[in-house]
Order: sequence, then C-alpha cells, then structure tokens
Amino acid sequence: MAELFGINAKHLIESVPEALAPCEFEVKFDKVKGHKITPRVIVVHYGVTRSQKELEQALLGNDYVSAHIALTARGSENKITQLVPTNVQAGHAGANAFWRGQPNVNSFSLGIEINNPGPLFRGADGLFRDVYGRLWDEEEPLAAPHASGRFPAWRLWAPYTAKEVLAVELLCRSWIRKYPTIVDVVGHDEIRRDKADPGPAFPMLELRARLFE
Repeated sequence: MAELFGINAKHLIESVPEALAPCEFEVKFDKVKGHKITPRVIVVHYGVTRSQKELEQALLGNDYVSAHIALTARGSENKITQLVPTNVQAGHAGANAFWRGQPNVNSFSLGIEINNPGPLFRGADGLFRDVYGRLWDEEEPLAAPHASGRFPAWRLWAPYTAKEVLAVELLCRSWIRKYPTIVDVVGHDEIRRDKADPGPAFPMLELRARLFE
C-alpha cells in the first residue's frame, strides 16, 4: 500500500503521500467553531464546483466550515486543503442526515469534498454543461442512473480522476489508522435523501470494500 498521510497531534495533516505527487497542500481553519468529535464515519461529497478556489470559497462562505478536506486532482490543478481539524465537528452532512438510524451525523463524521460538478446535461448543440450552464469539455460523461432511483432527470455525470479516487482512499486509510473508531465510509446520498453526491461516477462500493474487507 502506498504511503499514507501524516497526521500530527493537533489532528492536522502534515505530509502528503508520494503517490499523490505533485500535490500542493494547505491548512486553513480560521473559522472553525465546532465541538470536539470522535469520528465514526467518513462522508464523501462533490462540491458542484469547477476549481479548487471555487470549492474552498463555497466551503468557507458560511459562518461554519462545511467539510474537513477540499481536494482537486485534475489536469494541472492538484491541491488538498484541510479546513477543519479532524477532531472537530464540521457542517458537511447537514441537519437532516442519518447514518444507521442515528441523527446528528456531523457530530461523529469527517467530510471530504471533491471538486466535481456532479450531473451534466447535453444541450441541443450536443455539448455538455453543468447545472450552472458552464461548458464541460473534459472527459466523456458517465451515463448512469443514480443508484437510489432518485433524480431521474440526471443521467450524465462528470467523472472523477484516478488521482482523486486515490487521494480519497489514502485519506480514509490514514484516518482509519489514526481513529480506530471509524467503521464506515459513505456517500452524502446514502445519509440524506435530498442529496445526490458523490453520484454514480464515484466508486463508493469498491472503496468501502477495499477499506473494510
């Protein structure tokens, strides 16, 4: 297995695995106001964004920080930003989330936000655009229904890069080593009926199997 992330006594990442190089890394958590937590589950999200800067602005644009990690690994942009120490609550899951019947998921979970637009739509011109109408001219979208059966109009999804999937897996492995209390990794769509992220393009079932085999 590739080298894992280094996590210090302050619950902050201090080193990034060589497998993710080149990768810019930054810690910024001046808005943290959450309570201390003991993490039991990791939640994976997409940001409905197109750049790391846009993703970070979205997550820091409230009175609370909405995830512990924001990451991009696409083309020339490779960056991981830690926004909340991993022993502190963030607001990523939302008030209506339930994990295994338990509410208040933010109080025992860690959140990873990936820079990804989520659903894509083909226009009359044959081109693909995101929910904001911005052109998608990167990888061919994945054609698939949402596994939940919800969101029937959303049939095309922006792919994740192999490096993004690897970054999420190595983060999860690092956290599981640091916090043996973690017993699950889920998509946001598995704990809230009104959410679709990370969607069919993210290999959630495979990741869960590799982490907890």
